[in-house]
Amino acid sequence: MNVSRSDALVRRLGDHSELDALARDLKDSLKGLGEGSPQVAPEVAALALRLNDKLSSHLRSEEDVLFHALERIRAMGSEVRSLRSEHEVLRLQSVGVRHLAARAADEGAQAAAAVALLGPLADSFLETLGRHACREEEVVFPSAAQILGEDRFAALVEEMDAVERREQSRAGRG
Repeated sequence: MNVSRSDALVRRLGDHSELDALARDLKDSLKGLGEGSPQVAPEVAALALRLNDKLSSHLRSEEDVLFHALERIRAMGSEVRSLRSEHEVLRLQSVGVRHLAARAADEGAQAAAAVALLGPLADSFLETLGRHACREEEVVFPSAAQILGEDRFAALVEEMDAVERREQSRAGRG
């Protein structure tokens, strides 16, 4: 299947839209938890897990495919290094949110402590995720498409999609 550069960009932006939708759902659920509705804690935990899994496969696909391709031709070196650092921060934040959300679904003092920590960490994580996605959408993907060429970029997007599907399948949530 031959995908044009604009189609490839739209597909990649669609993947960001999925992450954004999960992030919005998590933020909405966290509001209920923060307002003293502990019955939403299992929903928060489930959303945090889904977001973590989706983010993990998304980041891996970018690193293993797009970043690798750019590094091989020595293009966008400082940008790719910076993105890799952001990916690591996002991973750490996401795992923290997932862990605290699971603890918030427990009973007792541990749940209360987790709820108190979860809001600020989730806010920071969602802010970092939003800035990162915006940077990729406005700078990285268009630049990569221009540097690599339309056909190569489209092929890489297809590879990224395949990596994500494979990672989601391995996680048992594909």
